[in-house]
Amino acid sequence: MTDHTPARRSDEQLACILYDTENWKVHGQYGKVLCEVASLHCALEHAVKSGALGHRIVALVRERRPEIVVFSSQMHKLIDQLFNEDDSLFTLCANQGVNADDACRIGRHAMPDDTLTVSSRSS
Repeated sequence: MTDHTPARRSDEQLACILYDTENWKVHGQYGKVLCEVASLHCALEHAVKSGALGHRIVALVRERRPEIVVFSSQMHKLIDQLFNEDDSLFTLCANQGVNADDACRIGRHAMPDDTLTVSSRSS
């Protein structure tokens, strides 16, 4: 029997499973798996950190049936809801050489190819 459940979920559905223990993979360009973590929240944190380092995050994927795929537009919304500029995560980004304004804008910065990244400015 084929599972016809769509891979995408609403923002509200994703908010409800943020802290559920599931294996999530953070996918970069060309299908490269950057890491595997224990929850959607952890995957979002890793996406912010990886974006601060210049990696392009294409999707967060839970591969267990039914599969769930979170693309950058939903990542931006979730990041905006979860993190603010005073969070230690953004301090970490700033300590890695990323301009604080860029780090704070990560949730609102849309890339033309629908990926998530943060660009650093040279001082």
